[in-house]
Amino acid sequence: MDVMLQFLSQSGQHHPKHGGGPISKDRESVLPPLHPLLAFCTHYVIVISSTFIIHDLLFIHTANENIKYYERDEINTSLRQNMVSYFLFFYVIILFGARYISSHYAGRLRQHAVLYELTWLCNSTLLIGCLSFGGFEKLSNEYFGGYATWIFRSRPLVATSFCVAVSIDQVMWYVDLAVWLISGHFPI
Repeated sequence: MDVMLQFLSQSGQHHPKHGGGPISKDRESVLPPLHPLLAFCTHYVIVISSTFIIHDLLFIHTANENIKYYERDEINTSLRQNMVSYFLFFYVIILFGARYISSHYAGRLRQHAVLYELTWLCNSTLLIGCLSFGGFEKLSNEYFGGYATWIFRSRPLVATSFCVAVSIDQVMWYVDLAVWLISGHFPI
């Protein structure tokens, strides 16, 4: 664990572990994007598991107590959430794939940087939204025998909270731009 944390710690963008520099003196061989890929995977494993565990610990009993309230709108809500979940799934696959493939033509350092950019909150929100709307719960039961059901359980509160967090950041951009247009400087 210490070795992995030491490897993931920041050493500068030109450090060879980021794929931004040579690994040998002949400057021909270059490290693959191991650090960006490891940071990408570690980010999503920690974010998804910790968010879902905390949600379930704090809110799962509330949902069970109020189950009769949710039953009346369950069919329509479930269909909408499934559609949103499927749309976000395909959008995330296309977005992540297109960004990584297009960055290949922009140079080696940009190709590795895109994996770091895919861990930003706005991109994490897309993936969390895809998982937390519960669109894949029935598929996980069918194909994985219930082993993966926990991760695909419907958690609309998680998707909403991530969207609110992103919207705060995005609204600050609008405030910053409006103040700049009026005063000529960026306050935020």
